[in-house]
Amino acid sequence: MKGTHPCADHGLASAAALTLASVPAVALAVPQDEASQNEASPITLDLYNLTDVHGHIQQVAKKGVVREAGLPAMNCYLKKARATNPNSSFTLLGDNIGASPYISGALKDNPTIAALNTMDPLASTIGNHELDMGQAVFKQRVDGSNPSEFVRATFPYLGANIEGMGTYGDGTPYLGDYKVWTSPSGMKVAFIGAIAQDVPYKLSPGTTAGLTFTDPIARINSLAAKLKTSGEADVVIAMLDDDVKNNYTKVGKDVDGLMGGDTHVPYEFDHVNSVESFESANPRLAGIASGSYTDNLGLIRLMIDPATRKVTSADSILIPAAEVAQCGADPDTQAIVDQAEADSKEAGKRVVATGYTEPFRRGVFTTPEGATDPGSNRGIESSLGDLVADSLRETILTPDGKNVDIGMINAGGLRADLVPNEDGTITYAQTYEVEPFSNELGYVTLKGSDVKDALEQQWKTDLNSQNSRPMLKLGLSSNVRYTYDPARPYGERITSVTINGEPLKADATYTVGSVTFLLAGGDSFEALTRGEHSRRTEIWTAILSTPTWARTRVRRPAPSPSADAADGSQSGSQAAAPTQHKNAKAPKSSLARTGADAEGLVGALFVAAIGGAGLVARRRANRYQSENK
Repeated sequence: MKGTHPCADHGLASAAALTLASVPAVALAVPQDEASQNEASPITLDLYNLTDVHGHIQQVAKKGVVREAGLPAMNCYLKKARATNPNSSFTLLGDNIGASPYISGALKDNPTIAALNTMDPLASTIGNHELDMGQAVFKQRVDGSNPSEFVRATFPYLGANIEGMGTYGDGTPYLGDYKVWTSPSGMKVAFIGAIAQDVPYKLSPGTTAGLTFTDPIARINSLAAKLKTSGEADVVIAMLDDDVKNNYTKVGKDVDGLMGGDTHVPYEFDHVNSVESFESANPRLAGIASGSYTDNLGLIRLMIDPATRKVTSADSILIPAAEVAQCGADPDTQAIVDQAEADSKEAGKRVVATGYTEPFRRGVFTTPEGATDPGSNRGIESSLGDLVADSLRETILTPDGKNVDIGMINAGGLRADLVPNEDGTITYAQTYEVEPFSNELGYVTLKGSDVKDALEQQWKTDLNSQNSRPMLKLGLSSNVRYTYDPARPYGERITSVTINGEPLKADATYTVGSVTFLLAGGDSFEALTRGEHSRRTEIWTAILSTPTWARTRVRRPAPSPSADAADGSQSGSQAAAPTQHKNAKAPKSSLARTGADAEGLVGALFVAAIGGAGLVARRRANRYQSENK
């Protein structure tokens, strides 16, 4: 049996009140000094949490309103909260790093880990993005065995439903099952960490080799019952890196609070005052998901009867970034952010494209109230997906120097909208934020029938194990069109496909260019693994070079050794890319990342072909390629 790594903690020191701007008292508990902690007075436990930080350590304001509080403000707020109510805790729900903005991602996400360390989290659930750079790197962040490359996390990671990660030192597991915190009031709170079973589908195949992901709900419910029956915990909180709304009705009666994440959607469900409510096995269950990128601070507030040590009320609260930001900035956390900004700034300012006036955006989900969240909908076509797919088509070459037939990208690989600056320029840092993963560019040779199957696989049939989203729309290059009928059975929904205006032929072969995550079957696109590809010697990559950087024109330049070699009119092999290099790497100074064979390629898709692809994508921005039939 894997070690449970309970990590019992016997209290948090009360932080001194900061001399920064005062914090609104909306979400802060009434001060609970020792005199008030008597049998007649209820105990208030304030359990703060963040999910899906993704390296967003800086504060972000739009039109004068703070949209992302940033970690310095979050720490300021938390210190104030702990001083007001010492019975306060702070935990993380995973995806703290990975798919990060340039300021963190370019520095291997070390600034994010260092900043989180200053915030004294009790523990963090592991998210799938913690494994973006592989298990070895994750372990080095946990055990501190490579301090020259990776900052060590001073908090434990939890993953109760993951087997196979192993141990270090004197037998300490890399992933514990739970952490028990004894609050100053004497209440024992157990935080169980778990993650959805679809992790292997979200990462490059092979990343999770040797790991087994079991049913998280069954594991949580089993541990919760054991912890309460044994008396090891009075209160149990499930920290499940998965959609709160889907799991709220599934957790058992012994779970008092459910913290979730992964979908980047803020949620608050309880039986006190929630706008939307659901039945739950525990009639007082509180569910919370802060959202993402420090847009909110999540809080589960529990009222405890000290005589029975039972929860009498459980309220979930979302504290908006603008409210958190009023606290000011914790100086220790701010110093880390300032240093990261200085370290990453120069390389990121380089202009890679000019003359752009319109943004390229990801899909959005609009609520009935009209609210939208950028990138929240991965089930529709987007202008950014069109741009990236066209840039892949123009960039990736086969060994004989021909362009691939189809450019393709997964919606989850696009992590930020591409919004030109006021002067029409786009910088390298901006392109990096769009595609911050350590991926190679490659291609696969497929039969037409396999291409059609890949389009069929946009619909996900097993949401418990494949993905938490029912549709993952592929971004496709502009020479590809298809029609579909969603009412037909799975596997028969694609009704027609054309490439360069010609019908797709089932037995013909086509080259598909993309990031190697997708080509290796990521996001459960198994059809892309069937053809001739990924012998590593056959993967050709674009290179980040001085001639490529120089391509800042909106219109495509005339053919030259450092620019395009074709006019884009070919049928079956698209516009050529810049100078071809086999298994080439970008200069290490361009991107300080490791863990991939092609350092610096992420974010460089636009650099390679943004001019020509941009013109095509802009023409497509208001046209929905995949027409219902």
